Amino acid sequence: HGLGEVVGVFRDGRLVSAGGVYGYSGRYGMIASVATVPVWRNEGYAGRIVRYLCDRVLLAGRTPVLVCGEERLTKFYAGLGFQLWGRWASLKQFN
Repeated sequence: HGLGEVVGVFRDGRLVSAGGVYGYSGRYGMIASVATVPVWRNEGYAGRIVRYLCDRVLLAGRTPVLVCGEERLTKFYAGLGFQLWGRWASLKQFN
């Protein structure tokens, strides 16, 4: 597998939900940027995308990990089988 894969759900020719695996590193495949247009939420699209991406990572022989920047979504991802693993920090300004 290459560096990544992005998938989406389309309704009436418009992208309404998307997410991707943005890198494979060692034992892991990193799922991130899962998003759904607000009016299309609660239709199960994000869950289907995450499950599909997990299958892809597992087929590559790696463990799915997920980047979630919003505390309010931790229950949603827990319902898909993810558990909080830690916190990351990002560079705010490079000197």
